Amino acid sequence: MFEEIHKSIETKNWVDIEEIFYKQLTQESGSNIKRVNDELENIKNKLIEYLQEIQKSISKDIIHPDIRAKILEEVQEKDIAIKSKNTNPYMKQTLSDILLLNFNYTSVADMYLPTPNRFQPKTDKFSLIHIHGKLEEPQNIIFGYGNEDERFKNILNRNDNEYLKHIKSIRYSETDNYRKLLQFIESGYYQVYIMGHSCGPSDGTLLNTLFEHKYCVGIKPFYHKKADGTDNYMEITQNILRNFTDMQLMRDRVVNKTYCECLNQ
Repeated sequence: MFEEIHKSIETKNWVDIEEIFYKQLTQESGSNIKRVNDELENIKNKLIEYLQEIQKSISKDIIHPDIRAKILEEVQEKDIAIKSKNTNPYMKQTLSDILLLNFNYTSVADMYLPTPNRFQPKTDKFSLIHIHGKLEEPQNIIFGYGNEDERFKNILNRNDNEYLKHIKSIRYSETDNYRKLLQFIESGYYQVYIMGHSCGPSDGTLLNTLFEHKYCVGIKPFYHKKADGTDNYMEITQNILRNFTDMQLMRDRVVNKTYCECLNQ
């Protein structure tokens, strides 16, 4: 796996470690599976060590006011899917709670939560879930693969638990984070804001749950503008598409670029 990661960095200047891991997991057999799992575990531990060092230097100065404003803004009428509007014209009244679903292990998302004060003593409206764990609890860090595609069905049929050691769907059961997420999306209508997540296949099952849920009224990707003037809106949208089984639903729910915004950094 290390060789494959090195090649990817050389040819593409970036690497999806979780995708490479899953590719090797589905191609190997026997004792090689344990080797692949051990390599991923080693990478995970090194990543935790690296991020723990980075987190020591993180302060509230990192908070970007424009991003905070976008997180706290009211849902825009133009961003709501057409079918959702037709189903319940009063749904906007239920879109008041905010859940930050953090994927990156650090405490940066915590800093965007409002601090209780005498003007706003309660913050029940805002909540945060570290869906893949946080650095303060390294034993609960989830790093692996979470797309239950045809390859996943094949490894299930092999009846060997070593194949399932780093499958996210199973690791979610070790804490109540995923259950809290389900409770939130079942509690009423919601819109998904995507900030800094590629929507790649390593989180496919979770993203499909969010995107195709009956209470989801829209998916708004905030894109990144590159140095050459281009942006990654289309790339994010293509990845979002791969997490849908209903293409018509995808076209209705994804907010078009005209109404989306660049995410300043």
